[in-house]
Amino acid sequence: MIHPVIFRTTLRERVAAPGRWVGVLLLLIWPAILMAFMHTEQERTAIGSAFAFFETFVVWVAGAGLIGEDISSGTILLVLARPVRRSAYVFSKWLALTALAATMMVLQAVITGVVAWKLGAPADLAFLVRGAAISAVGAAGSAAVLVVFSVVAGNAKEMGGAMLTYAALSLLRVLAMTRGWSRVAALAESASGLLMPSLKIHAAFAGTGVNWGALGAFAFVTCASLTLAVVILNRRQLSYAAA
Repeated sequence: MIHPVIFRTTLRERVAAPGRWVGVLLLLIWPAILMAFMHTEQERTAIGSAFAFFETFVVWVAGAGLIGEDISSGTILLVLARPVRRSAYVFSKWLALTALAATMMVLQAVITGVVAWKLGAPADLAFLVRGAAISAVGAAGSAAVLVVFSVVAGNAKEMGGAMLTYAALSLLRVLAMTRGWSRVAALAESASGLLMPSLKIHAAFAGTGVNWGALGAFAFVTCASLTLAVVILNRRQLSYAAA
């Protein structure tokens, strides 16, 4: 299901965009520095919880135009002209973005550890490894959601679409809470959770044990997003006129 050429090509495309990496590096550095200034594990855990969805923004910036750029430029037709299934194309793109975002999460953990060490308040290695691992897995869910937006929207519009949708749902949730519309607030919260499945993966490991319900919900959202992306791409009529 994974096409190695598409996987490698996608990684090269993502890495070769210098403008994108300015935003990614800024996203990586300042939370790491902020966490490094926290001297206790309780403070660092609180900061980590505040940035529980952070890998989602890294995925959105690094993955902007993941599939949409190929559709709008007509490149996807050249790729699919070869014996490549559309499902393999989608999964390869998703895995490449997941691998890239996971690497960024590990890099952020390394930066956090180095800065904390330089400031004389070294972070616990187990804390850093656990946080990086959970964020890396969370990136897979965020990447799956972005793939759906990328198939539907052209060029890099999926990132803006995801952000605007999440902002609208957040505003709706706040409005519903102020008006006492508990059902609407719960519905808006559930819908916004679909855009940030990383929240689910962090909730799964928030306690002393594993929350299997939250872990199952995260896995369901990830698989459902990838399936939906494949279905939409299979039904979409592709042509050079899209460019």
